[in-house]
Amino acid sequence: ALMSRVRQVESAEEIELLRRATAIAEAMVGTLADLKPGDTERTAFANMTHKLIVEGGDLPAMMIIGSGPHLAHGMFVPTLRPLATHDIITGEVEGRYAGYSGQIIRPVSLGAARGDVRELTGVTVAVFDDVLASMKHGTTLGSVLSAYDAAVARHGGGACKTAYPLMHARGLGDEY
Repeated sequence: ALMSRVRQVESAEEIELLRRATAIAEAMVGTLADLKPGDTERTAFANMTHKLIVEGGDLPAMMIIGSGPHLAHGMFVPTLRPLATHDIITGEVEGRYAGYSGQIIRPVSLGAARGDVRELTGVTVAVFDDVLASMKHGTTLGSVLSAYDAAVARHGGGACKTAYPLMHARGLGDEY
């Protein structure tokens, strides 16, 4: 309990390590732009793992990858499914550095995104912006989750429902 309370506030050094880990994750996801029809999820996995290493990151790092025209989730084990134009490629990607992790989700479209994907991306960005605006010093998690529920209702037009929001990376050792 004591260590959990101590770890609730990161030092300036820890924040920089989290930023570096997140920058590595961003670089890893940047490799998705190089994919072409016929590549596979394994190609994406290999490219991101290579980027993690050349950026100075640590293994193991979590990568959940999924692809397809209508994607609900990714998998821990990438498939040999050939990618096709207009596929969505997404996943939860972790950059690790000095024991710290930065995890991001950054979907891409192979070729121009379909209209429904662009529309959903707009909803997602609007919800994110509303939730981010609610996150101030001293704000409770309950208040942030209420802002999330309200933002989904406001921007989702009744067609979207809330899901458990992805929030982690409190620092060293959270994965254990």
